[in-house]
Amino acid sequence: MHMNSGLEKRGEDTKRALASPPEPPRCFQYQEVQLQPEDGIGHEGLLYKDQKRNLSVPFSDNSRIPRITFGTLGLVIVTGQSLYGVLSNFPQSPSDEDVGNVISTIAVFSSWLYAFVLCLFSQNHQFPNNWGWTLNVHLFILYLVTFSLSVYSLVISIWNFPGQSFYQGVPLLLCALISTDLVYVTGMAEYGPPFIDETNREVTSSQVCSIASSLIFNWSYSVIRTAYKKNSLSEKDLPVLEASDRGRNLMTIFGLHPEKKLVHRIAVANSGSLLVQGLAAFVSAFLFYIPAYFVNRILLLVQDISDGEVDDTTMGKTFSSVFYLALSIVILGIITSQLWYWVRIKGMLDIEIYKKTLSRMDSASTVEKDGTEDKAVGTGGNPKEEPGSTALTGSIINLMSSDSARIAKVSNIWFTLFTIPLEFGTGILFAYQLMGASCFLGLMVLVIALPINHYNAKMYNRAQRNLMLVRDKRIAMLNEVFQGIRQIKFQAWETNWEKRIMKTKNFEIGYLKLIYLSNVLFNFVWKGSPLLVTLVSFWSFTSLQGNPLTAATAFTSIAVFNELRYALNALPELFIQLGQISVSIKRIEEYLNEEEITQPPLNSIVPRVYQKDLSRPTHCLKALFSRILISSSRKNALTLISGATGAGKSLMLLGLLGEATLTKGKVNSPISSILRNIQNESSGQSFSPENWILESSVAYAAQTPWLQNASIHDNILFGLPFSEKRYNDTVKACALVKDLLYLEDGDMTEIGEKGITLSGGQKARVALARAVYSRAKSVYMDDVLSAVDAHTAKHLYENCLIGPLMKNRTRILVTHHINLCLNGSAYLVHIDNGRADVFESPEELRRSGDLYNIIKSEEQEKNIQDDEEQTVEEIVSPDSSVASPSNENDTSKTINNPPRVLVEQETRAVGHVKIRHYIKYLKMVGSSWFWIVYASIVLGCRALEVYAVWWVKLWSQAYAKEKHPEPTLMMVSPSNTLIPEFELLPEKPSDDNVDMYLSTYMILTAVTVICITIRYGFLYLGTMQASKSLYAELLHCVFRTPLRFFDTTPVGRILNRSSKDFETLDSELPIDLANFTIQATFVISTLLVVSLALPWFSIPMLITSAVTCFIGSRYMPATRELRRMVSVERSPLFTHFTETIVGVTTIRAFGATRQFMSEMLIRVDNCLRPTFHRVAASRWLSVRFYITGAVINLFTAITILLSMKYIDASTAGFCLAMVLEYADQMYILVLRYTSVELSMNSVERIIEFIEIDQEAPAITDIRPPIEWPSKGEIQVDNLEIRYAPELEAVIKDISFSIKPKEKIGLSTLAQSFFRFVEASKGRIVIDGIDIKSIGTEDLRNPTLFFGTIRSNLDLFKQFDDQAILTALKRVHLLPPEEDLEENAFSETASNNVNVFWNLSTPVSEGGKNFSQGQRQLLCLARALLKRTKIVFMDEATASVDFNTDKAIQKAISTNFADCTIVCIAHRLHTVIEYDRILVLDQGNVIEFASPLDLISNPNSMFYKMCHDSGEFDGLVSLVKTKAQLVGIS
Repeated sequence: MHMNSGLEKRGEDTKRALASPPEPPRCFQYQEVQLQPEDGIGHEGLLYKDQKRNLSVPFSDNSRIPRITFGTLGLVIVTGQSLYGVLSNFPQSPSDEDVGNVISTIAVFSSWLYAFVLCLFSQNHQFPNNWGWTLNVHLFILYLVTFSLSVYSLVISIWNFPGQSFYQGVPLLLCALISTDLVYVTGMAEYGPPFIDETNREVTSSQVCSIASSLIFNWSYSVIRTAYKKNSLSEKDLPVLEASDRGRNLMTIFGLHPEKKLVHRIAVANSGSLLVQGLAAFVSAFLFYIPAYFVNRILLLVQDISDGEVDDTTMGKTFSSVFYLALSIVILGIITSQLWYWVRIKGMLDIEIYKKTLSRMDSASTVEKDGTEDKAVGTGGNPKEEPGSTALTGSIINLMSSDSARIAKVSNIWFTLFTIPLEFGTGILFAYQLMGASCFLGLMVLVIALPINHYNAKMYNRAQRNLMLVRDKRIAMLNEVFQGIRQIKFQAWETNWEKRIMKTKNFEIGYLKLIYLSNVLFNFVWKGSPLLVTLVSFWSFTSLQGNPLTAATAFTSIAVFNELRYALNALPELFIQLGQISVSIKRIEEYLNEEEITQPPLNSIVPRVYQKDLSRPTHCLKALFSRILISSSRKNALTLISGATGAGKSLMLLGLLGEATLTKGKVNSPISSILRNIQNESSGQSFSPENWILESSVAYAAQTPWLQNASIHDNILFGLPFSEKRYNDTVKACALVKDLLYLEDGDMTEIGEKGITLSGGQKARVALARAVYSRAKSVYMDDVLSAVDAHTAKHLYENCLIGPLMKNRTRILVTHHINLCLNGSAYLVHIDNGRADVFESPEELRRSGDLYNIIKSEEQEKNIQDDEEQTVEEIVSPDSSVASPSNENDTSKTINNPPRVLVEQETRAVGHVKIRHYIKYLKMVGSSWFWIVYASIVLGCRALEVYAVWWVKLWSQAYAKEKHPEPTLMMVSPSNTLIPEFELLPEKPSDDNVDMYLSTYMILTAVTVICITIRYGFLYLGTMQASKSLYAELLHCVFRTPLRFFDTTPVGRILNRSSKDFETLDSELPIDLANFTIQATFVISTLLVVSLALPWFSIPMLITSAVTCFIGSRYMPATRELRRMVSVERSPLFTHFTETIVGVTTIRAFGATRQFMSEMLIRVDNCLRPTFHRVAASRWLSVRFYITGAVINLFTAITILLSMKYIDASTAGFCLAMVLEYADQMYILVLRYTSVELSMNSVERIIEFIEIDQEAPAITDIRPPIEWPSKGEIQVDNLEIRYAPELEAVIKDISFSIKPKEKIGLSTLAQSFFRFVEASKGRIVIDGIDIKSIGTEDLRNPTLFFGTIRSNLDLFKQFDDQAILTALKRVHLLPPEEDLEENAFSETASNNVNVFWNLSTPVSEGGKNFSQGQRQLLCLARALLKRTKIVFMDEATASVDFNTDKAIQKAISTNFADCTIVCIAHRLHTVIEYDRILVLDQGNVIEFASPLDLISNPNSMFYKMCHDSGEFDGLVSLVKTKAQLVGIS
């Protein structure tokens, strides 16, 4: 009861404390800060902050202020009493000391009086209050200074005046006790309850924690504790980032100075954190020598005590030095922990790159003009970098995955630019005091090394830039391959593509070798320099100056030069990273400076185009010009644009959308605004049916539908609010009712990347529904009717294009279906070879007679409004597609069970990285002999370092006779081990002996430098081979996965493995592995030597090791799981990014850039959150290691002081130096191991993909004959097909046979014939061989890829140019009547050059620089070249005009007369003259007969489709003509 009452009281206190000022009604509010109005960020560019707090967390500030007030009052009284005593005893003839004593006492009293006033002022500023917190920090600093001075005074008083009475020491004791309490109260007071964000998730407590918690990062322990207990972490376990670190504010801050250089923008946006880092680095540069100073003082005092030279103050000074040694270590740890705490730069750059992508001109990148894309990656020289090459998808992904991360590292190293000179200068000062001018001669070695380092840095930067270019091309190639994986598998090209990609990877490995060579050279120079400096300094000191090399001089000099090495060793890393960063900065700046789309004035809501020239935005191809003169597009009417394939229809729409380069004239068309800031412009707007349509808004349905990886419902809404009536009307108008009824999850069905689970017709109708549902006044539609059947096309025209939802909207439709849409149109534009030769109303065209010619050119005077065939998913009755209201409601039915998840969330391992992953990687690095040799090299280096220092000891001994055989001091450092020194009497040896010692030391030094170099280079060679082998294995396994894997795995997830994870493998893991093995060797060898030299001292070292391991065991699970979370969260980021790149035209057309930017900010935050907490955890570890080291040193020093009767001064010095050094080295070892574990996370993720399920083997023991298939006979027996074991069968126990050379029209079975989907039952037999018994490579024998026309048609150089050009003529991409040699470039200046004459014409990623129809014809030409016995054609001519389609069908009948053809097509004219037609419905065979038999049977489904098409008589005539030709009555 009492406990509950107490909690309730604290809760009331919390509410009372938060009552003033009152809480805002929302979770965040805009801060009253006006940012600089640049780049569209005027008054809207306001920062926001969290205001709402978690009131469920008990909080009270009632006890703090009374406690500090009374404590401060007590100190005022004590110091006032002291002041009274001083003034009372003030002599009449005071000395300077008396005056100083009075002044200091008055100052102390005034300080406490000032502090007391602050306490009183704090009464009105209880937490949470900004002024209250400022006052608390101020008081904490005063109390902390007082605490330090009072403890120091108390200790000195006790040791220096042991005979003083208790009452004399009461003031000092009271000051110490009260100041301790005041420091505790102000230091441990929390600012308030934690904030919660706009989604009511708790914000990280770093901004509300106490001062002490902030300094030692105790606020991050909740995540560390959770990870340790659960051995895993989930996204819910991580608090939200502070508002200042979230994407929304990062975008606003970084966008303030868009015209400045990237470095300037980074510095300005992070000026506060960079200032803190700079101050901390400046202070720490001096603090690094403070512990050594106090150790020196302690040893001197210990030596005095050992020699009996003590007075009353000696012990006091010694204990105060011990105390301040520990305190200096703690302060050093707290200050240095602030150096690597800032992670915002990565988020800022990712957001800026994405923001640029939303506004950048969508350039079609190309290869070099000779068309050899392999040369683009270099064949020996540097890779070529064409203008605009950064437009490659892979390059853009690399900017976000690699370059931004590399630039973000600048926050960890920039301050070394001035800390290294500070540390270096201090070291030189010490060296000069020891060796005089000889140290400068030694340091000349560093000057000699500068030219080597300069050349090496240039080589490194050049290799790094080339490496990034090759990586860009490899990632771009991978992106294209995975986007077109179906075509690769259809053609059985997996092996060839593996070789092609590995060829690019080999170029990458070549540049990686140069980078590794450069790293080895850096290590040679900078790790060898201290040894060479020592050698030259000793030579000068002994041979030139003739000075004796005593032990004190020798070992102290080595220690100083080793300290210098720490500063010097930071230089190679600094140069390497600065080189990488400079390359990445240049790459990102080039991308940010690329051309953006320009928006025409928005003063007209009617699309209007004047004399204009348009070109596709390519850099090495003047592809297509449209010279069009259009007076006006009718407002609220339907305008048609027609023309032959490749005439420029799609380019016309892109010009209206501002997506094409306008070289002449002007366009005045409504275009949606592009993102300038993230403020919600639509807030406060209502969405009633009356104001749904926006006059200046645009919608766009592309010829190749772009859909999001989401549900059908979300794709149609596209970020708009849900209006049930409008949604249902849209679904009905777009003929999606029956499709949704067939889907188990209805409109909540996930459709995968690019709508992979939908048919072409379904994708087109979902994209159309998105445009219809939108708020756009102007709707642009590019050939949306070509992918649907005849009945559906008619339904779309009547119910959608001219239906009530599109009424009073300006519609522009690119189509070949002129006759179908003509009656409802107000305007017709006909484009021929880039020129608009007709632009009139239908009435005017009828009067002039031009309409007849247009229709004739389109369809040979045939009415083609229903000239299409249905596929299985679109076979509907005349009225079934227009469902009743009840059916319509069923379509959007409420799903009781959650919808099936197509794309599963990415899995991640938990716990330690599995041992088998280490074993697999280490085996790839090298065999057992490799590791034996490497271990020998590492141990040999360590032995040489030890022996070199031992030789210096022998050298110094040669100058004297041994006075005491007892050891006096042992040195330990990263480069030497424990070597006993002896107190020696100088006695100069002969010159011969000096030369002998010097030459031996020179040899040892040279061999050590060589071994250090070999140590790194040897491991680099092995890791490079491992990276290549692992990449080849990953590539092979991914290529051999079933197609279902690509349906359920976003491409961004695969690219994440191939880009960032392999960059870690190439750039981080080799260095981490080398550093860990070296550090582990050092720690183990040190422990062994100490155990042999001083067995009893191994106990404190083992305690140090145990404490280090204990703290590390708490830290490791957190940092490991957070690293895994970062890796997993990158995949959705890449997926969203690649999805945006592909669909950026649609996104901009709909004005959805703000919506997509908001989603990107969420994903950036999700990625930054584990990164932030991982960095915080590493700082938590660092501070605790420093504190642990301080405590261990404190107790070690106290134990030594209390044991001076039993040990001598030399042993005491050795113990203290050993503990100080060993604690640091154990900390470094934990960090090295952590780095290896984190880098191995990438290996773990790569192996995860290597171990995914594989499809059937490419080659089996059963090999078909070489000529197979020779006949083309197909037999299907009881076939049942499921896309996944848990899904229902889509093909249900069907059987049929196809005779040799037959031409069959069918649907859905293509994947089964190629074994992309394995039959769950039944079999398919081709020419007597069950296809399940042979390998997929024997069975499979289109998309376009980055390259040229030649490389796309003949990727592996099997045909000559004459054969390729002939194939292009047969598919009518070249005029068949033209002579190849005479007309290749004979086009007149007024017309466009036919680019297909030039086989080196570049093809951009996905063939985007060609129209959809041209892309289909190129793929068909590829099939004509291959001439296989069985040909499958899936919508091969769906997007070409009807004249071309008919001509191609004639070419197919001629060229494939001896082949079996299985054709999947919508157009009835495409298959009406085939031998037989297979009609499927719901996975069952409904009809399978000749077209004549089916069209003669009024009860057949095929008859019904032909009859409904309105072209029945024409189709019957074609069937009968075909029958007469083959002799069928």
